[in-house]
Amino acid sequence: MKYRFSGKARTDINSIWRYTFEHWSLEQADKYYNQIIAEIKALSENPDRGRDFYGRGRKYKFSQVESHLIFYREVSSSEIEVIRILHKRMYIINRLSE
Repeated sequence: MKYRFSGKARTDINSIWRYTFEHWSLEQADKYYNQIIAEIKALSENPDRGRDFYGRGRKYKFSQVESHLIFYREVSSSEIEVIRILHKRMYIINRLSE
């Protein structure tokens, strides 16, 4: 299966990398980025791996990598779309509807 990022998810992952780089190191930023991408690849191979999340009348699936939640949906039998990648302490419902 394939995966794609929404515009906001692309911004999210870039922001996560930049924050990690600025507060820790290049090595840590790359390591965390690669962990997130590895989980997204695993989700694309098995979309049912994630848990259901209902918010504002919509159903999403999500999976957690350390402090971040990856929200996604299956767009076809061969592709998932990553909707957002959000820190677990954020007010998720508001962020998903932005």
